[in-house]
Amino acid sequence: MTPFDSFQPPTDSVYKFMALTGVVLLLAFIALFWRVYQQFSEKLVAAKIRGRVLQKKIELIQSFQDKVKVGDSDIIKTRDELIELACAQEEHDVLTNEAEEYGGRLKTVSIAFPFLLVGSAVLAIQGFSLWYSRVQVFQDRLLVLEAQEKEPKKPNQTSEPTAPSGRGSP
Repeated sequence: MTPFDSFQPPTDSVYKFMALTGVVLLLAFIALFWRVYQQFSEKLVAAKIRGRVLQKKIELIQSFQDKVKVGDSDIIKTRDELIELACAQEEHDVLTNEAEEYGGRLKTVSIAFPFLLVGSAVLAIQGFSLWYSRVQVFQDRLLVLEAQEKEPKKPNQTSEPTAPSGRGSP
């Protein structure tokens, strides 16, 4: 006999832990997905709106440049507009890249979420199933037997069931 023969892991606690961990993970993944989805959606929409505003600004500055007549004050004004145009184009490019990045992250989260959800649901179902089939059924039987032992027996009661009297009895 080895020392490990007498060792019995606490399966009751392990199964309950599996089940509750699955439920907690399920709820956590739903809450996390909701939060991340909301954040990325808001940032994506904000970046797209700001990008559209900048695109209109770029178009307006370019249309004014075409109408500018060459003069000393106009050259300074045009130079400032060109600087503003370059800054607006750079900001537009950054926002476009940011919007694409948020879109990619949102897609990744949307792809990963079902797998995490199914995995945590399977863990919970497996834990509850194992706990019920391997532990709870036997505990229920023991409780019934204990209740029957504690129940006082009446003198006219027998331990074996009797056949019903009535039709067909001699």
